[in-house]
Amino acid sequence: MATNMTRAEVVSWQERWALVNAVTRRQVRATPLEEKFRQTATLMALGHSLGLVRPSATDLTETQKRWMRLKARAGGSSPLV
Repeated sequence: MATNMTRAEVVSWQERWALVNAVTRRQVRATPLEEKFRQTATLMALGHSLGLVRPSATDLTETQKRWMRLKARAGGSSPLV
């Protein structure tokens, strides 16, 4: 059963989540680009393994081209190629 929150409780809840969001933003900004690429590749592989994503050859080629451009800009290696 849901209970109504008072205005003070709502403000307190919002303030706490603002702090959580600030920490999360700092963590995301501090994550190295290579790790972000690796995380994205892992999620994409999971989607493929679960049958959730079935890209066409054209989509795959375009995606690979985008990763190569990102790789060139970042000066690192691409986990998808």
